[in-house]
Amino acid sequence: MEIVSPGSRKQDRTLKPMVLAEAGVPHFWRVELIGFREQLPGERPPVVFAHMLSDAAYALVMRAGAGTVVTLPGPIPLSVDPGGLLLR
Repeated sequence: MEIVSPGSRKQDRTLKPMVLAEAGVPHFWRVELIGFREQLPGERPPVVFAHMLSDAAYALVMRAGAGTVVTLPGPIPLSVDPGGLLLR
């Protein structure tokens, strides 16, 4: 799981997934803590993006924002409301 930080956004969104895909890591989860360009209307951060390796690159298989409980696919299925990832 990669948590995107303001100082490393480009690296967290492009370089790290590419390196992990090249290494054959089958699952990659990315967490966006604050607003971002691709945010959908009504979607509240944090947003979790679940990717699975397909043909040597990651394919998005699920995305969920705060207030939505989802079960993320992966080697260890995880049910989570992304809003619970933030400290209050």
